[in-house]
Amino acid sequence: MGYFYTLGNMELTSEEKKLNYGFKDLKVKPCFLNSMGEKLNHEPSIVGIYAIGSYGSIAYEVTKALEKHPELLDV
Repeated sequence: MGYFYTLGNMELTSEEKKLNYGFKDLKVKPCFLNSMGEKLNHEPSIVGIYAIGSYGSIAYEVTKALEKHPELLDV
């Protein structure tokens, strides 16, 4: 039926913690936030969207990821 649930949770590695990433707040422009929702004073080089999505938006992103990495389906 298309439901999602958490399979697990993994801590970030030390390399991942050093990445220059953030999330663009679509309500306040231009505003970038860290993973805790705190405002960044720069535009990160790796940007995602900080917003609420529906099941449709989640399914769209999962589909795009699986199209790029079909080997993930071989579980």
